This record gives sequence, C-alpha cells and structure tokens, in this order.
Amino acid sequence: MLHNKRWKISQQIILFFSIILISAGMVYGESSLPPRQKLDKVSMQLPWHHEFQFAGYYAAQIKGYYAKEGLDVEIRDRNFNQYPIDAVLSGEADFGSSTSELIYLRMQGKPVVALACIMQHSPLALVMRKDSGITTLEELIGKTIAMEGDYRDAEMLATFKNEGIAIEKMTIAKKTAGVEHLIDGSIDARMSYLSDQPFALREKGIEPQVIRPVNYGIDFYGDTLFTSQSQIKNHPERVRVFRRASLRGWEYAMENPEEIIDYIITKLYANSKTITQTRQQLMFAAEVMTNDLIHPTLVEIGHMNPHRWRHIADTYAEIGMAENLESLEDFIYDPDDKPEYNWLYVTLGLLIGIIAVGTLSYMWHKSLRLAVSRKTSELLESYQKHKRLEQDYQVLFRKMLDGFAFHEIICDEQGQPIDYRFLNVNPAFERMTGLKAKDAIGKTIMEIMPNIEHHWIKTYGKVALTGEPEFFENYSAELNKYFEVTAFSPGINQFACIFADITERKLAEQALTQSEEKHRELTENLPQRIFHKDANSVYISCNEHYARDLGIKAEDIAGKNDFDFYPKELAEKYRKDDQLVMENGNTEEIEESYLKDDKELFVQTVKTPLTDEAGNSVGILGIFWDITDRKQTEKALHESEERFSLFMQHMPGISFIKDGLKLSLKAIYPYQKESTHIDLDLNL
Repeated sequence: MLHNKRWKISQQIILFFSIILISAGMVYGESSLPPRQKLDKVSMQLPWHHEFQFAGYYAAQIKGYYAKEGLDVEIRDRNFNQYPIDAVLSGEADFGSSTSELIYLRMQGKPVVALACIMQHSPLALVMRKDSGITTLEELIGKTIAMEGDYRDAEMLATFKNEGIAIEKMTIAKKTAGVEHLIDGSIDARMSYLSDQPFALREKGIEPQVIRPVNYGIDFYGDTLFTSQSQIKNHPERVRVFRRASLRGWEYAMENPEEIIDYIITKLYANSKTITQTRQQLMFAAEVMTNDLIHPTLVEIGHMNPHRWRHIADTYAEIGMAENLESLEDFIYDPDDKPEYNWLYVTLGLLIGIIAVGTLSYMWHKSLRLAVSRKTSELLESYQKHKRLEQDYQVLFRKMLDGFAFHEIICDEQGQPIDYRFLNVNPAFERMTGLKAKDAIGKTIMEIMPNIEHHWIKTYGKVALTGEPEFFENYSAELNKYFEVTAFSPGINQFACIFADITERKLAEQALTQSEEKHRELTENLPQRIFHKDANSVYISCNEHYARDLGIKAEDIAGKNDFDFYPKELAEKYRKDDQLVMENGNTEEIEESYLKDDKELFVQTVKTPLTDEAGNSVGILGIFWDITDRKQTEKALHESEERFSLFMQHMPGISFIKDGLKLSLKAIYPYQKESTHIDLDLNL
C-alpha cells in the first residue's frame, strides 16, 4: 500500500514537472506563441505597385515566415495619396519600404528608423534615349528632366550639387508613369529605377542610356525596410520578428526568383487593377536586383554599415541640403537577434529538481533526452548546412587556379586613395606573386612593395569607393609580370580582385609584334612589289611600292581585285595564273609584258601558294619586279649581234681572216691539249 501511494505521488510530480517543462518550451522556444493564439495584424506599405522589387516580403508571406512569427501581414499596394514614410509616421501603416531618403528625412527631424538595407546600391538613375547623345551630367544642362518634385529627388539632387551643376540650369518636369514622354521626345531624361525603365525602352525598340549617381561618387543605399520610433517603443517584439521573417523571405526570393514571379503573376496581378508587368520584365528586374543592387552572395541581406549611413548624411550636409546629424544612434536599428537560451536554463533547473525526486529521474531523463535530441538534431542540421557551405567555399578558395585577394582601401584626409591593406589571399595568389599569406595579410601594399606603380592604387581605389567593377590588364615592375585583373567591391571601402598571370602571353604578343614590325619594315624597304591574295584572288594586303604603282594607299587595297586596276584581258590572265598556282601547289615564275601609256613594260613575277594546316590552298603570295630595262638591254644587244653577224658574213676575205686568227692562236698556245681549244666565234 505504501508503495502504491508513493507511486501515485510520483505520478503527480511527473505530471506537475511535465506541465512546467512544456510551458517552458512554449515560453522560451523559437515559436514564442501558443499554436492557437490570434495572429498580430500588421501592415506593410509599398512605395509602388506589386513588382519583383518587393519579392522578399511576398516570399515571407507565402512561405509562412510571418505566420510562424505570429504575424498576419497585409502588404499594401501603392497609395497615390500618401507616401510610405507619411503612412508609417502617421500610424496608418506599421512598416514601409523607402530609399536612402530616410536619412535625409531623419536629418529633417522625422522619427524614422532604418531596419534593414535590402539593396546595397541605389536603383535610381537618369535614363535617356541613347540616340540623344547624352552621356554625362554636364550634357543635361539646358535639357528637360522628369523627377518626383519632392524629397524623393534628394539622391539625384545631391549628385548634381556634388558635381557643381545648379539644378536651375535644367527644366524640371513632373514625372509620370511610363516612358512615353522619353519616346516622343517631350523630355530628355527621366529619374527611373534600373530594374524596369531600361527594359521598357528596349521593348519599344529604343536603346537606353543610363547615368547612375554611383558613377559620380554618390553611392547610396537602395530599398530599405523601415519603421517609426514609436513602433519600436510600443511594439519592440513585433519589430524584431517582422524584420527577421522579412529577411528570411528575401533570402528565399533570391534563391527562387521564378517561384515568386509565378506568385506575382497568378495571385497579385489576377485581382489587381493596377499596371502589371510581363514575365520578361519581372525576370529582368530579378536579374538586375541580384547582380547589380543586392549582391546576396557577397553581402548579407539587410546589412547596414553605420559609416556608410554617416557618409550619406555628411553628403547631404556638405551640399547644404540639410543640417548635420549629430548621432545615428536611434536611426539604425539594432536587432540584437541573438538565440534565446532561457528555455534551456529553465529546463536544466527543472532537471536538477527532478533528479532530486529520485525515483522519477529515469522517466524525466527520457523525456529530456527526446527534447534535447530534437533540438540537437535541428542545430546539427543547421550546423552541417553551414559547414558544407563553408567547406565548399574553402575548397573553391584553395583550389581555384586564379589568384584571389581581398583588401580594404586606405585614403588620405581628402578622401583620395593612397594605399590598401591585405585582408586575405588564396594559395594561387602566393604562387603567382611569390608573396606569402603570412607576410601579406594585415600589411599594406606600400609596406610590402614600396615601389609599386600608383596606377594600381588609383584603379583599386575607384572600385572600392564607387562600387563599380573594373576589368583590366597591367604590368607590375616589382614582380616583373603582367596580370589580367577583375576587381569588384563587396563592401564599402573594400575591394576584391581575381587575377591571372598572363606574362607568357604578353611576351609572346610582344615578340609577335616585333616580328611583324620587322617583317613589315623589310617588306616596305624591298624594291620589289609584294602582294597577298585570298583563294578568290581578292587582295588582302600589299606593300607601299606596289600600292604606289597602282596609285592608291596600301591600306586601301584590301577587298579589291585585279579588275579594279588592270585591263580586262590582263586581269583575267592574272587570275588564271593565280588559280593554276593554287591548284598544282607549285611556285611559278612568270615573265610577261603589258602596255601602259602606249609603252611596253616587262615584269617578272613569282607566285607561291599559301596553305592552311590541312594543306588546302587559301591564297597566294606574289612578288614581282620591273625588268623593262633589262629586256630592252637584251633586245638591243641581240639586235647589235645580228647586225655584226650580217656584216661579217658579207665582208670579202672574211674566211682568210678567220683561218689566220686560228693559226696565230695555236702558235701562241702550242702546248694545249687536244680536248682544249680556243675558238673565236665571229658570229657570236
């Protein structure tokens, strides 16, 4: 009986601690909400119609990320009567999306807070027709530009002021939807998003021209998730989980763009009366956002750099658009999104208490093992996933054939790049440069290579400060090597470069150039006429002597044939000779004459076939020279010989003279062998 009583008490204790354990998991677990609790209704105001520009928020909604955080989110289409910032500050909406204008409005005293920067670079740009010929800001002076006409123009106005161009020198028109005014020429430029307007122009058969602020040193953030200070004060947990779910949605959208595009077309556009985009337009936007604006593989989505926000604020202050902002403390949101471990501490405390019970420890331990096993499995799966990614990266980093180096740029007080520091290098970098990672990482290039050419620092500085990638070939005197380099900026004031050693190729190119130069010099200085024809007897090139004979410049002969320079009969003969040489594969030497200005001229030509690697004739190389003087001399000599022979044959007593000469010569050379004779051929 006592045993049964104790067992009943034990059962009651087990039930009690089980209830506490389950409650602890519900309070401190990841979900943080009972499964049947009513979802918290919140709203997100978009600055424009439903497009891929807001794909991450759609993904968070359709994949259930918001619901798992206890949120029922309404994503609102554009409100033409109210901007997102005004909607959020007035309490009409809880969250919104805007650009770097947020810091400008904060400098105006608006209590906005940046939660996460989705686009690391601004999508705003001036778009023109390429046939307008406008390629720089200066060329917009006197032109008509369509803009918003309010604080949303702040970034573009900052660009003009930074270049010292007064906005009054241009006509500012109110921007309307679409690109029709660009097409009909009523405006010259239009402030637009890179992700849609260039594509819209191309659909109309017009090639766009784009001017981005980043090209002029204004590198602002793009679309940014924001809220108000009052929202953070009154609903801190709502803000934290909304941001977390949204960023998770953006990660999914970047990995699965076509799925989100399908949702936009089939769900959002199906019941919408607003202007919609085609699948091609949405795909174009996804590509531009991924490769040019968000860079999800290089920068963590939502990353915000306080120094970069400070630089943006200072830009507004320096050009006189706003008063300087003393502190960014309340402007940049600190998610403090650390894992919750309180549930674990509570569980451990309960474990100690349950162990003290004694007879209940086994059953409790079994329950705990199951809970810990599930949690461990989840953590292990997450760890293995990240470990695999890290391992893949490390394998690529170590095994890639091209050199890779990661740096930060160092500027002087005027903001000009003067040096850069090595942050990381791969083994291929060590092999190509001879510099060891242990000797380079943490040091600057001027410390390692004090005599490095300044153009390296200047080029890399431009990449790090503007965010614009560069591809170039250059020579390093200290390493005595040529490199082919691709440089890009993964973060503010940082740059990475991927490069290959092309020294052998450059030396071969130089040797080839020198050989070609020597060949050209030799060809041009030879008195002979030299030409090169293809398999159809069309000229490819010739030397200057040949060109002068034809009355043209050497570079003008390409594409012409003999019919362009010679009489038809002669041109046909030259072509026939060419074909004969190419067919039989033998070098032919030809003497021929032709009339020029009623004067007979003689040339000697040598034509040799040119073949490819398979032995097929692909053309001929010819060289000829004028032998008119020689032929005339030979002709005159022949005529002289004939006259002399005729004279000797008809002169009386010529036989007696010939016999006498022979006898006289024998008398002079009496000991000549019979096989040797000296004869005087008077007939020549």
